[in-house]
Amino acid sequence: MGRRAESLRVLAVCLALVVIPAVTLVACSGRGGPNEPFDCTNSGEHPTELACTGLYSSWSSKDVATDVLPFTPGFAAWSDGMAKQRWLALPAGTKIDTTNPDEWVFPVGTRVWKEFRRGEQRVETRFAMKLASGEWLRTTYRWSADGESAAAELTTGETDVGGTGYEIPALATCATCHRGRADGVLGFDAVTMAAPGATGLTLAELTRRDLLSAPLAAPVVPGDAQAVAALGWLHASCGTACHNASPKAAAHFTGLNMRLDVATLAAGVEGTNAYRTAVNVPSNFSAPNGAHVRIAAGEPDASTLVFRASYRDRSGQYQMPPLGTHSVDPQGVATLRAWVGSLTRPL
Repeated sequence: MGRRAESLRVLAVCLALVVIPAVTLVACSGRGGPNEPFDCTNSGEHPTELACTGLYSSWSSKDVATDVLPFTPGFAAWSDGMAKQRWLALPAGTKIDTTNPDEWVFPVGTRVWKEFRRGEQRVETRFAMKLASGEWLRTTYRWSADGESAAAELTTGETDVGGTGYEIPALATCATCHRGRADGVLGFDAVTMAAPGATGLTLAELTRRDLLSAPLAAPVVPGDAQAVAALGWLHASCGTACHNASPKAAAHFTGLNMRLDVATLAAGVEGTNAYRTAVNVPSNFSAPNGAHVRIAAGEPDASTLVFRASYRDRSGQYQMPPLGTHSVDPQGVATLRAWVGSLTRPL
């Protein structure tokens, strides 16, 4: 049996053994136990229960394992009003490769979780584990109606969770967004983890724990508070996954780049990718309201970016982002409109 196949086999049986060097998972007792009721021995090539991924040291109490660390990015994408919690675990003794400050590369064995809640009730938890260079196991777990007793793998997605309109994405759609980053991790980068409001594994905390291959100066998003909020929103909502310079990014072909790359920030607002490729730049998309400029300085209603962020349709013909959202982000759109309205109109 090859090394990778053996690693997957061990992951499936969910024993407290080394899966990939220095990576351990929690031990899961057999079904019927009073505290840890999930039998992980028949999980196949990857865990079919969230209880077997190593997030919790105890399923009954939902105590997060000590090697699993929480983080909150300073800029985050809208998820139809869902509250989110995020965690990351690195194999012991490893570091994130920050040679390219915009494209972090994570060590083999890295695990990442993102939990989605409606109010206090858990709805889904997404899980990713790096198996080899450029290869990740990604899946999602749908919580039981009580948000407590079970979280089973759901690969086909669910379009209207509990009649709320919220969608759990099908596993097949994940690559559309995740391929936009060199190592496929979204929402955990130098800009988002250095931004005001970031907590947990911030850039400063990563540096303090010596978890980066090379220390990074904290990037500062240029502009006043209004510009920072708008540029950060565009980075998280559009640039991180799709609208960036990566040839694998889904919207790379448009030339519209809204990612906040570290090297561009010192040039001020007008030096950012979003400003250079969007402000007063004709759009390939003509909005039904007549807008035909990506960002028309001083004119939110004449800007296709504002129109598309303000629109939702099940076909995805007009809305942006095109996936993963069925309701408009009211605060995000208000932030974008205010910033666009503040820009000086061309003479």
